[in-house]
Amino acid sequence: MEIFQRESDSRITGPDGGDGGVETECRGGIDGKDDGEIEINDLPSNSPITPASSECNKGADQSKDGNGGGGADKQSAGLDDADGDLNWDSGTVTCSDCERLIRQWSKTHVYLCYYCTEVDLCQECFDKRTDRIAGKRSDDWRVICPQGHRHIQMPVQGWKGLTGGVMKIADKEVPFRDWLLDVKEKKWPDTWKRFWSSE
Repeated sequence: MEIFQRESDSRITGPDGGDGGVETECRGGIDGKDDGEIEINDLPSNSPITPASSECNKGADQSKDGNGGGGADKQSAGLDDADGDLNWDSGTVTCSDCERLIRQWSKTHVYLCYYCTEVDLCQECFDKRTDRIAGKRSDDWRVICPQGHRHIQMPVQGWKGLTGGVMKIADKEVPFRDWLLDVKEKKWPDTWKRFWSSE
């Protein structure tokens, strides 16, 4: 049995230096050698976004973040500072419907199904689902989330990133540790009691 693994990443950049939430990938061939094929996910044919280089990213591991971590340098990866210190190399979300890779919350919303915990939808697929339920679209050949399911929008409204352990939401700055402690000791127990009292 052969095991296939991702050889390296190559990112694409748009005219403004951003990646538009789209990522390219180089994938190793069957024999483990790079066959040079570049896969571009969700890139329209008339898009101004072009591959950052014609070859797979030869020096993928050479790009480090300023803190000595394994993340790619934001500027070379085409990322903006809207998300702060979040490391999208390990936090990419894939839409469960169209399979679009979402690298930055500052580019689009992601909707997590409250019931189907393994389902994430991009803004476009969430809107299609909403239109289908409202009768504005014909039924899809498959249903990702049944009618009646609720979704959690990420990021929260007013999200401005996380920098130096401090979350910025609207005009508030909250240290992450304080927020986590509040959720653990106050909000979660209160929500749990309220949930069971309504059953």
